[in-house]
Amino acid sequence: VVRHAAGQLADRFQLLQMAQLLLRPLALGDRGQQLVMGMLQLGGALAQLRLLTLARRLEMAEGRGNASYVDAKARLDPASGALWKDIGGTHAMFAGVGSPITQTFGLGLHQPLVDKDLDAIERFFRLRGSGVFHEVCPLSGVDVSTLLAARGYRPCEMSNVLFRTIDPEADAH
Repeated sequence: VVRHAAGQLADRFQLLQMAQLLLRPLALGDRGQQLVMGMLQLGGALAQLRLLTLARRLEMAEGRGNASYVDAKARLDPASGALWKDIGGTHAMFAGVGSPITQTFGLGLHQPLVDKDLDAIERFFRLRGSGVFHEVCPLSGVDVSTLLAARGYRPCEMSNVLFRTIDPEADAH
């Protein structure tokens, strides 16, 4: 993930360098070049925002599906202790010790992850006799990874969703 994120930054940096080289001969002057460079940077920021919005939607959809499973399990087997809870914008799901559903979804993706919320999430799982497992989206940011690492968490799986914008015009050529 770090290599991927660094690669994206390097690519954007290279794009900006190329733009600077291409703009010099146009004699736009410093102000004109600054304007064009600002527009390029804004385009990159908007692309990142679109990616984050998509990531939030996908994470929310997965979380809803798992919450429905947990609700159904709780109805069918009340003794299971199945329960989910929103803690600081993160869905904490408990579907039984050892269940692949027993984990968090959306950690730090919908609002900043803070110590008190992470304490509450850990308490939620430990009160049910479960380990604490977090599914973390790479777009949740470095702050989330730093906080988790400071508490001794380590990644056990990396998942990415690849997508392609569908453009009928471009596909027709």
